[in-house]
Amino acid sequence: QYDMDHRLRGFEALARMKDDNGKYISPADFIPVAEKTGLVDRIDMRVFEMAVQFIGDVINETGADITMSVNVSVRHLMKNNFIDDIKRILRKNNVSPSIIEIEITESIMIDSAEKALQRIDELKQLGLKVAIDDFGTGYSSLSYLNSFPTDMLKIDKSFIDNMSLNESSKQYVAMIISIGHTLDLKVISEGVESDDQVKILKSLGCDS
Repeated sequence: QYDMDHRLRGFEALARMKDDNGKYISPADFIPVAEKTGLVDRIDMRVFEMAVQFIGDVINETGADITMSVNVSVRHLMKNNFIDDIKRILRKNNVSPSIIEIEITESIMIDSAEKALQRIDELKQLGLKVAIDDFGTGYSSLSYLNSFPTDMLKIDKSFIDNMSLNESSKQYVAMIISIGHTLDLKVISEGVESDDQVKILKSLGCDS
């Protein structure tokens, strides 16, 4: 992750899985199966622990001021032991909560808003950052968004892909950036792959 002047903001941990032939399986295929079979919590915590170890090593070696973003499933976030698991892994690796950003999807705001708000409050009290992932792809209410103590909105790659192709997609991205800034949130665009996209995002005031 980079800011608009191409200074490193940090990293996002992404889970990948291989089949028997060594071919990669998309998370879109294996995460729903993990959720159905009850394995998603273990995947979440394994990825979280690997990410925390990685960023701890990088910061110890370089002293860099960077962030580690990690996705968390809604199912796991709602479990009673979730916060204890997060605390345990941070303590074990001697990593400050302030460099960790938990990413959640906006669907949580519709499915279980009250409990989600409580859990996000607990994360914030620990000192972690919270980001709303793939913003714009769901049906979240702005009133929910306004009440959630989050730090970052992440614009889904699908909007970025179409942004230089048609004006309506560009205006949609501009609207999300404006909403984020109105709510005093930073905004990061995912899947930026060309100089043209960077130029457009700079002109729209995107943060990262």
